[in-house]
Amino acid sequence: MSELAWHSEATLNAILAECRNGNWDGEGALPITPRTIDAAVVVLQALGSLLPPDTRQPLLLPEHDGDIDISWSADAGRVFGASVGEHGYVNYAAQLGSGRSEHGVIAIDVGDPEAVSAALAEIEAIVREVLK
Repeated sequence: MSELAWHSEATLNAILAECRNGNWDGEGALPITPRTIDAAVVVLQALGSLLPPDTRQPLLLPEHDGDIDISWSADAGRVFGASVGEHGYVNYAAQLGSGRSEHGVIAIDVGDPEAVSAALAEIEAIVREVLK
């Protein structure tokens, strides 16, 4: 397991414990499921294999729709966020400063970690740019 995924696992388990029941936010949120946590771990493992070993930990947050948000922010208005759930997609968006942005949706098969790494390779440069 990559350092990125290993360090994030405790946070993800805490999110699961706190948000596994519907309406965890008091506003009708969908539950965070074990499958969503598994998908987030696979995505973090893939990103950990693509990014430098000293990449700082992302912020991990539960989302109202039952997904997990994986995000990094930096100075100069640079931010990257990816939404991961059991649906088999990574929805991402980034603000790269100077009015530049990127966004997209990547289909993933969490049962094939190598394929996930290959699929996420297209966002590696975006995350690196945010964190530079």
